[in-house]
Amino acid sequence: MSKKKILFADDKIDFLNVRKEFLENAGYSVIPVNNPEQAEERLVQGGIDLAILDIRLVDDSDDKDTSGLDLAKRVARSVPKIILTQYPSWEAVREALGPDLNGLPPAVDFVAKQEGPEAMLRAVDWNLRHPYLKRNILINFDVPNMMGLPERMVILGPEEATRRLNKSFENTLKDLSHIQRQEFKRASQYHYWALVSAILGILIVLIGAVFSYLGLVPSSMLLPIAGVISESVGVLFFTREDAAHKRISAYYARLEEVNKFGNILTVCDTIPSSKKREEYRLKIIDKIINKWSGQI
Repeated sequence: MSKKKILFADDKIDFLNVRKEFLENAGYSVIPVNNPEQAEERLVQGGIDLAILDIRLVDDSDDKDTSGLDLAKRVARSVPKIILTQYPSWEAVREALGPDLNGLPPAVDFVAKQEGPEAMLRAVDWNLRHPYLKRNILINFDVPNMMGLPERMVILGPEEATRRLNKSFENTLKDLSHIQRQEFKRASQYHYWALVSAILGILIVLIGAVFSYLGLVPSSMLLPIAGVISESVGVLFFTREDAAHKRISAYYARLEEVNKFGNILTVCDTIPSSKKREEYRLKIIDKIINKWSGQI
C-alpha cells in the first residue's frame, strides 16, 4: 500500500528537517513547508492524509501568533490536523488559547514539542492507523482530543476507565468488521466483472481471428487488440480487486490488535485481589493509550 502523505509546517528549518526524517523512518511520506502561505497552498491542492502545523508559523517568539491554529480552522477541514504547541498539557492549551479552540474540526490533536518526536509519532499513528479506535475512545471518554485523555482517566479512576476502554474496543470491532465486510463485497464484485470482461475479451479475440482468417481484418491487428483488452481488464478490475484484498488484510490486522488488548483487559477481571486488579489495569491502560504506535 502507498505511504500516507503528511504535510509538516514549522518556521524552524532545522526542527522541521529533523522531525521530517523521523516520520519518514517510521514509514510516512512527508512534505515540509516553513510558512502558512505554503501550507495553505499545499492543503488546497489536496492529496494530504494528515497535516502537522506549528501553532506559530509566522513568528515563534510572538505569544499572540496562532497562525497554525487559524490555518487549521480555515483550510481543508476534512484533513486531520495535529497542532504543535509549547504548552505541555491539554489544560494549559485550553487556558492559553481559550475561545480560539471553538469551531476546530474534531480530528485536531495537540502535541507539546517538549514531549519529543515519539509523542508526535503516536499522535500521527492514532489519526492515520487507528482512526476508528481513536474516535470511539474520544466519544466514550467524552474528551475533545487525545491530549485531554490522561487527565480524564485520572478523574474517572481505573475501574471506570477500563469499562469505557472496553466499550471503545467493542465499538471499534463493530466498525472494523462492518468495513471489512464492505471490502469483501467490493472485492467479489471486482472479481466477477474481471471474469466477465476477460471472457468478453477472449470472445472478441476469437471473433477477430475468424475475421482475419476470412480476410476481413488484417492479422496484424489481433495482437494489439488482445494486448489492449488484457491490460484494460487488469487495470480496471484485477488491480482493484488486489487493492481491496490488501485493505481487508489491513483491517484484519487492526481487528487483531484491538481484540488482543480487549482480551487482556477482560483477563484482568479474573484477578481476585482488587488491588492487583487495579494495578494491572493501570499498566495495560498506560500501554494502550500512551505507548500505542503503528507496530505493537
